[in-house]
Amino acid sequence: MKISVAHAAGNKGKWVALEVADPINVQEAIIRSNVLNDFPELNLEQCKVGIFGKICALDTPVTDGARVEIYRPIERVVSDDEDDDDDDEDDD
Repeated sequence: MKISVAHAAGNKGKWVALEVADPINVQEAIIRSNVLNDFPELNLEQCKVGIFGKICALDTPVTDGARVEIYRPIERVVSDDEDDDDDDEDDD
């Protein structure tokens, strides 16, 4: 069956098309894609993964034509101008 594995990392990303024998699960698909070799910082036990934008478990079966995705954590950086908590205001 034909599947693909994708991971985006800022300016760098990878989308790998694979032909695999079924059955295969998400974790096996990611390992076979060799994406982990290009992004050694990825830890599948900590990353969220999904199929076509829907988060799933590593043991989820992959079907023909599926796109397995490895998601990056989203980090929000708050500048001092955006800091809206009241802990630095005087209560005079």
